[in-house]
Amino acid sequence: SRRNLRIFAGIAAIVIIILCIVFSLFEKFFDNNIDEHISKQLSCDEIYEEAMVMLNHHDSIHLYIQGKEKLRILAEDSLYVPAKMKYYVLLLNSNISGEVIKGFTALKKILQTDTLNTIALFECGLTLSKSNPTFNIPMVRQSLLGIEPDLFQANDWLYKVVKLDTLDYKSAYWALSNLIEMKLAESNGIKIKLPLNVDRKMVELYGMFEKRVQNYEDVTAEKYKEAVANDKKILWNWGLIK
Repeated sequence: SRRNLRIFAGIAAIVIIILCIVFSLFEKFFDNNIDEHISKQLSCDEIYEEAMVMLNHHDSIHLYIQGKEKLRILAEDSLYVPAKMKYYVLLLNSNISGEVIKGFTALKKILQTDTLNTIALFECGLTLSKSNPTFNIPMVRQSLLGIEPDLFQANDWLYKVVKLDTLDYKSAYWALSNLIEMKLAESNGIKIKLPLNVDRKMVELYGMFEKRVQNYEDVTAEKYKEAVANDKKILWNWGLIK
């Protein structure tokens, strides 16, 4: 009947009005959430700081993995340089062969365009250096990379760090250690073409190390001071220092 049709039409109109009101409210709520989410987005600096805090929680594997993932995203999906360097060095110090290869490859690639990047220069130089009784980092990396030490290439990178960063003592130490290894190898009958003025260079690097390391009193510096004591005895036996 017409009366029933009018009632149905009225109900339908009310339903439509209610749906419009609900949709409008939902749309407003959704827009507000988007604005709130955008306003709460963190900057690269803030995400990097969060990642560092998580990575420093050595007692929590879950937080460490989260921090590593944040670094990965920053390193691979942005141009945020600090995250790139931290992440690739983190991979280089991993005990997983694939990660070490990825880290080393990435750092060498960075050096193709950023030839003065002291972090990449040092880490690549350290990777190709010769381990000694105090530090076995190069040997561990080389084992996972499937490579042998290359002391000439290592020192080529390390010398650049020595010149670029006049406060860095680690590069001076490793460059000195590699030269000592070269000379020891030659004295043991291994055919090797020593660098020119190798004795003078060793004395120079030893002096640089001693001068620079005195500015540091942390645990790492103390370990390096203990390590160079062995090299000092060798240099003394060769009559290079008194």
